Amino acid sequence: MRTSSAKYDLLAQLAGPAQTLLDVGCGGGELALAVTSDRQAVDGVDISLARLGDRRRSYRNLWERDVENPATSVSYGDYSALIFADVLEHLQNPSELLRKVGSLMNEEATLIVSLPNVAFWTNRLGLLCGQWEYQDQGILDRTHLHFYTLQTARDLIQSAGFVIETEVAEVPILSSPIKQKIFSQATALWPEMFAIGWAFKAIKTHKR
Repeated sequence: MRTSSAKYDLLAQLAGPAQTLLDVGCGGGELALAVTSDRQAVDGVDISLARLGDRRRSYRNLWERDVENPATSVSYGDYSALIFADVLEHLQNPSELLRKVGSLMNEEATLIVSLPNVAFWTNRLGLLCGQWEYQDQGILDRTHLHFYTLQTARDLIQSAGFVIETEVAEVPILSSPIKQKIFSQATALWPEMFAIGWAFKAIKTHKR
């Protein structure tokens, strides 16, 4: 499997026509590159902006802050879409942060979240064989503090006061067209097993 921009294209698509986006944990700036509308402004916040390099120019504003620090102030209410792209699994207390975000965000804003699927078939097979090997990147990234299945990912978002409107299974990107087709079909039939992750679009519960 290889990494592609497909995830960030999907997240930008889920954000839809939102005019102001906050990329929480902006990392290497991939999300801002996926937002192609000139009418959309993307800001970013991360504990370290060192990875951005030339991609800094893709953001309107950038802040180097620890969003989990109680003393840190982030203006979540200024945005029409808040995006957490494979970020929450790295945090000490993601549920607490999501509740804070929900209390501060604009009433009409949407929450976009992507999370890796720890129940991916290779991880299941590894556990069956007594193996759990951390890696430098991917689902078993050694910097992950939390791991999610589809149900626990839903629980994380819903327990923080959000209603999930859309959820999309992320299909692995493979170099072989034949393998890609097989995985796409397998993911459609059994997403809990073959999706490498999930992308969610949610709104605040009391909007309903």
